[in-house]
Amino acid sequence: MEDFSDQINDLIINSIPEVSTLISAGIMKDGEIKYLGFHGGIPELNIYNCDKMLFDLASVTKVAVTSMLVMKLLDAGRIALEDNLKSLGMDIDNISGLTIRSLITHTSGIIGNFPLHLYGRSKSDYLRIISILARDSVMYKKEVYSDINYILLGFVLENIYGKPLDLIAEQELFRPLSLKNTFFNPMNHEMTAPTEIDAARGLIHGTVHDEKAYGLGGVAGHAGLFSNVNDILNYFNAFINYKIISRRTFDLMVKPQNEYLGGIFANGWMVKLPRKRHVSESFGYSYFMGDYSDYYTIGHTGFTGTSVCIDYKNKIIAVLLTNRVYPSRSNDSILRFRRLFHNTVFKNLLT
Repeated sequence: MEDFSDQINDLIINSIPEVSTLISAGIMKDGEIKYLGFHGGIPELNIYNCDKMLFDLASVTKVAVTSMLVMKLLDAGRIALEDNLKSLGMDIDNISGLTIRSLITHTSGIIGNFPLHLYGRSKSDYLRIISILARDSVMYKKEVYSDINYILLGFVLENIYGKPLDLIAEQELFRPLSLKNTFFNPMNHEMTAPTEIDAARGLIHGTVHDEKAYGLGGVAGHAGLFSNVNDILNYFNAFINYKIISRRTFDLMVKPQNEYLGGIFANGWMVKLPRKRHVSESFGYSYFMGDYSDYYTIGHTGFTGTSVCIDYKNKIIAVLLTNRVYPSRSNDSILRFRRLFHNTVFKNLLT
């Protein structure tokens, strides 16, 4: 029988370049590396994958940075989830009454997606537009996955700490864990995976792919983080071993919050849950975790082709980093590939 590493290697190698030109993966169980692989290349750019390759994590930023910092503040007693934005220094029409809980669980009632970057390129511009978008929002009625929720959380964190989000993340999260390859706005563009060839921006290489984060200078609560497989594995291994937040706060962070809405979100994380008769519009987002992972496995995906999937009860972490949007975001083969990848991981490690 083909061993576990060979199964993962074969799956990845046979998926290049159809799924992505570059695919890095790492799998850990009980703190032990079970698989590390760095495959693919872009010969026309003289780029070949290796262990140092940095990937644009896109929305994985939400759980790696933003919700993690929120829970650290909660852990320290500096905020409560029911605190509203006005109490945290953001007294803005239609936004001030929104709570941290409504933002972190995607129940703020704010529209799911809106091209903020087309209407401004600053924090004040974004807040002005969000104030308009939030005019008719009602909290806790629906689960609607929205970048805007996490853009606002990023602004809240900057208000509380009095410094930019990238500096907060470095000081509070990455430096204490000695992570050397996790940051916003990487300096070494040569060691980053290119993303899209964009009509307006040209080849996006070393700068954030997400347009809304790009409009904020590459640093935002919903996207912008870059990292490699080794750092991400070590980071989330520290997380599940209560080295970032306490066990009590960890349990709260991963506990489903929106089941009354047929939803899947905990405090930041997507959670694999049994399907109910009535489900939220975002319920299917958890399908990437596959068929063999246990219920209550947590995870998150990123638009660029990244994902993290964690069975914290069995201490399994699966990290998949790709640049599936190169050369075009129209390639959606990653949707099927993620499920195949996680099926292979959990079928082998749980059975």
